[in-house]
Amino acid sequence: MPRPSPAPRDLRAQRTRAALLSAFNELVLARPYESIRVADVIASARVGRSTFYEHFRDKDHLLRASLAAPISALATLLDARQDVAHAEAMLLHFAENRRRALALLRGTPHRHLVRALREQLEPRLAAHALRNGTRDGARSGGASQPRLMTLATTQLAGALLAVLEAWLGEELEGSAKEIARAMQSAALSLRGHATR
Repeated sequence: MPRPSPAPRDLRAQRTRAALLSAFNELVLARPYESIRVADVIASARVGRSTFYEHFRDKDHLLRASLAAPISALATLLDARQDVAHAEAMLLHFAENRRRALALLRGTPHRHLVRALREQLEPRLAAHALRNGTRDGARSGGASQPRLMTLATTQLAGALLAVLEAWLGEELEGSAKEIARAMQSAALSLRGHATR
């Protein structure tokens, strides 16, 4: 049975969202994040201000959405069965845009990177914990489970992004594949510690 076609409004909304993300990504590659305004994104995407706000709360929300795909490559490193090819491709993409990637990792947007990665790590860490018999992702030891999950995912996100920054800053040597494997090893080690 064929799937019903998406409604024209849905397709228009998807195209508009894609246009906003594309415009934003071009701007991020061209200039510092701090200098980009919502007005710049709107002008580049050729949409109205109200249209922008139908899709995104603000520039930071747009940043997190634009990072969802590359950040998901890092989040997949939490799965031991996952090949590192996706993460390797993401590392190569960041290396091609090294100057801007480092600006994102070192500048104001860093906290948004951590948050975006944390949001993708949390369900993976919780699922692993449930599979392995620890309730809600971590043993409490008197603290609340959600707080420990937030602490664990923040630590994990920070560690992965620190390795990425060190590699892009040429403080770490190795191919993208070697770094992706090392990041997966670190992620699995931290995952094991967080869900013990």
